[in-house]
Amino acid sequence: MKYSGKTVEEAIERALKQLNCTIDDVNVEVVQDTPHRTIKLLGENKVVVNVVPKAGMDDEYDLAMSEGEGSYEEQGEPVEPKEFLETLLSKMGLEAEVKVLETEEGTKLDVKGEELAALIGRHGETLEALQYILNIIGMRYDRHSGTGKRTRYILDIEGYRLRREEQLKALAVKVAEKAVREQKEMVLQPMPASERRIIHMVILGIEGVTSYSEGNEPNRKVVVSPE
Repeated sequence: MKYSGKTVEEAIERALKQLNCTIDDVNVEVVQDTPHRTIKLLGENKVVVNVVPKAGMDDEYDLAMSEGEGSYEEQGEPVEPKEFLETLLSKMGLEAEVKVLETEEGTKLDVKGEELAALIGRHGETLEALQYILNIIGMRYDRHSGTGKRTRYILDIEGYRLRREEQLKALAVKVAEKAVREQKEMVLQPMPASERRIIHMVILGIEGVTSYSEGNEPNRKVVVSPE
């Protein structure tokens, strides 16, 4: 299926939003692009990409949805994710505020407070696990409400995701340059689907390299390869 936008990134974002998946779940081919594509993915001309879903998805959100299909009656009365998170913070003795922000990607639960590092964990592992749990809770809550909607919950703590995104973008550029210079594949450390997506999006904007994911969760990793 073909999708268009002013930049490669915008076209792919539109495709992923409509398909409700991540960059890891699809094969992307740039059909039409600007003559001089840059890492910032800027351009005036129309960009067209062909996006084809792969067989199976490994997005933690879809996994949470599939594993959360148990009867909510057996789990007790469903609770709203924000309420669950606030209760958890309180029981841990942490003073923090949870704000709800509606974004294009889903409902963001933004946590601000002090001494919250333990909720982030090494390379955000605890943060990802907690987000996974919140999506299962959210699925049960949505089903109980009878609206038929499926809400994707995105958890961020003390702006960690934005900082991590900038780190990953810089890493992607560095690894891409090395792959081109040495003409060999570069294998990154295992990372969650949300972080692999950032790497793939940056690599798509760099000429001379491509990227793909290999392995199984939780050890799935990105491979950057010279074309």
